[in-house]
Amino acid sequence: MSEANRCAECGGELAADAPLGLCPGCLMKRGLETNTFASGGETAAAADCPPPTPAELAAYFPDLEILELIGRGGMGMVYKARQKRLDRLVALKILPPKIGRDPAFAERFNREARALAMLNHPHIITVHDFGRTAGSGEWREEKGKPLAASQGGKGDSPHLCEAPEGPFRQMGTVPFFPPAPLSSLPVEALRLPGPTVELLHQLGLYQIGQLERLPREDLTSHFGPELLQRLDQAAGRLSETIPTVTPPPEFEVRRRLEYPSTRREVVGALLDSAVGQLSQMLLRLDRGALRLDYRLDCEGTKGVELSVGLFQPAASPRHLLELIQMPLERLSLPAAVTGICLRAALTAPLAHRQQELFVDACQLASHGRLLAGLIDRLSSRLGQKAVVRPRLVADAQPELAWRYDSLVDARGPRRGRKGDSPIFAASCHKNRDSPQGSAAALPPRPLRLLRRPIPLAVVAIVPDGPPLRFTWQAREHRVADVRGPERIETGWWRGRPIGRDYYRVATASGAGFWLFRRLRDGKWFLHGAFE
Repeated sequence: MSEANRCAECGGELAADAPLGLCPGCLMKRGLETNTFASGGETAAAADCPPPTPAELAAYFPDLEILELIGRGGMGMVYKARQKRLDRLVALKILPPKIGRDPAFAERFNREARALAMLNHPHIITVHDFGRTAGSGEWREEKGKPLAASQGGKGDSPHLCEAPEGPFRQMGTVPFFPPAPLSSLPVEALRLPGPTVELLHQLGLYQIGQLERLPREDLTSHFGPELLQRLDQAAGRLSETIPTVTPPPEFEVRRRLEYPSTRREVVGALLDSAVGQLSQMLLRLDRGALRLDYRLDCEGTKGVELSVGLFQPAASPRHLLELIQMPLERLSLPAAVTGICLRAALTAPLAHRQQELFVDACQLASHGRLLAGLIDRLSSRLGQKAVVRPRLVADAQPELAWRYDSLVDARGPRRGRKGDSPIFAASCHKNRDSPQGSAAALPPRPLRLLRRPIPLAVVAIVPDGPPLRFTWQAREHRVADVRGPERIETGWWRGRPIGRDYYRVATASGAGFWLFRRLRDGKWFLHGAFE
C-alpha cells in the first residue's frame, strides 16, 4: 500500500475518501483536542496572545469570580468563573484583541450571539449576555470587541466574551456600558460644575448614556478629567471616598419626678440638677450656650415651653439657672409638673482671654462680661424684644433707614450681620463720581437725625438754588458754607414718591445742619444737625 493511503498520524490504512489524510480514530482525537488553532490570521492572533491570569481579568468582570483557566483554542481562552449574584458556575471565553479589531468579525460575532440567545435546548449553549468592554483607558466603538456569556459547568461549552484592548495588565477601565438606570439620567446627576453642564447642553448632550457613547479621550480633552472621573464613580468603575459628616453633639438633659408636684421648690431643685449636668456637658466640649429651650411636662396637659437667649456664649450653671428661673417667677403652672427637658439649642465656642498685663485692660474685659450678663438678665426678665439696638439699613428715606434688632433673640446674637456698618448708608443713591456707588462714597450723614423733618422758612437766591439764611427756633441763621445738593428719591413701588435735594450747611456761628428742599412743592425742611 502506498504512503498516500496511510494515516499521517498513526500510519494505519486509510480509505480513499478520508478527509485531511487521517483515519477516523485520529480525526476524532484531533477534534477533541483543546489546544487547537484555526488557520490564517486568527491562529496567529490567538497564539501570540498570552492568557491573562484570573487576577488580571477580575477588574474587567466585577460581577464574575474568575476561578481558573480551563482551556485554550484557536479563537481565545476559556475560563471557569462563578456568577456572584446568582451563585452559579459559568464559562468565560476571551478573544484576542487582534481578532476583535476586525469589524466584519465583530459584526458576525454579534449576529451569531443574538441568534444563539434565542435558542433554548438542553444540548445548545444558553447565552446570558454579550456586549463590549474597553481597556487601557482607551475605547473606540469601531475598535470594540464582542462579548457574550453562556451557562457553563461540567461538560458545558464555554461562552464567549472579549479580550480587553491592549496589554491585559493595564486595567484602566472596566466594562463600558453603564447600568441601565444611569443611561437615562440627566448629566446634572454626575455633580459636574455649572459651566461644564452648560457646555454639554450646548452640544446637545443631556443624558449620561450619550456621554458613554463618545470616545473617552475626546471627553477629557474637551471637558477636563473631572467628567470621566464622575462617570466612572457613578458606574462603579472608580472608588469614591465619601467623607463622613459627624452630627453636632446634642446637649439635652431630661429629668422625671417620681411623683407629680406643684411646689416651686421641687421644680427649682430639678432645674438646678439639670442645669448642672448641662453645664458639664458644655464645658467638656469647651462650648457655651447661646439659646436654651426648656419644657415643663405637666400632668394631663401639653406642658409649658420657654426659651432663653444669651448675648455671649456661657456655660456657668449659676448664670444659666438664673436666666431660666426669671421667666418662671411670672409663670402660672397649669398642672402638677411631672418632668423637665432642658436643651442647649444653639451653642458656640467659649471665648478664652489671656490675663492682661495692665489693670485698665482687665477692667475693660470685666466690664464687657458684666454688660453681657446685664443684657442676658434684662432680656430674660423683660422679654427679648424689650432690649434692642438700632441697625442701619439701606433705604432712600433717611428716617426709614434703620431698624430695631433684639440684642438677644431666638436665633442668638446678631453680631457681625451684613449691613451693620458705621457709615449711615441710608440712601440707595449712587454717587456719580464713584463707579461702584459704595456707601463710603456718599456724603457725610448727620449724627443727630430728627424723627420728623421740621418745616423752615428759607431764603434762597433762586427757587432751585442753595439756601442763604433760614429761621429756626425763633433765630435767624446765616449760611456761611453750603455743600450740595444731594438728590434722594424713592421708587414708584413705594407708593407716593419722595423727592428731596439735601444740603449740608454751616452757619456763621459754627453750627452744622442738614436741610432739604422738597421737589414736589419747593418747601424747605430741617432733618438733622451735625455735632
